[in-house]
Amino acid sequence: MKEKCRDVVNRKKNEIGEKVDWLEIRWMRFRKDRANQMFYKYSVDDNEFMVVNFSKKGRGRPQQTLINKLQCLYPEGRAISAAKYKDVTNLLKYVPPVFHDFYRQLPHERRQNSGPEGADDIFEGDSEGISDSEL
Repeated sequence: MKEKCRDVVNRKKNEIGEKVDWLEIRWMRFRKDRANQMFYKYSVDDNEFMVVNFSKKGRGRPQQTLINKLQCLYPEGRAISAAKYKDVTNLLKYVPPVFHDFYRQLPHERRQNSGPEGADDIFEGDSEGISDSEL
């Protein structure tokens, strides 16, 4: 990743010389065939994308992009936590039934005591917990 960062520059102007208002961008598009460029719109209603080129401008032979050389960090995907899976399945009542199988087949951890879901026990019997005067 460090090699990739050496090949790019944070631009303040787009390809036609206009100032880029980064906080107003509403739609960004990145394409493999134009790896060092970002296409953006300030509104979803705009007809055409504006372009920012992040490649360094210099003399000599143009640099080859490393985007195709990046390795996939998780080729098989990552499993979500058991708590997140439980939350997703609880929200299925708000999802159209045609999509239920997708969410039920998400890879997830089978453990029940992983991550922050163990903290839920603290709040279940709040009236039985320790009061401030006992601390």
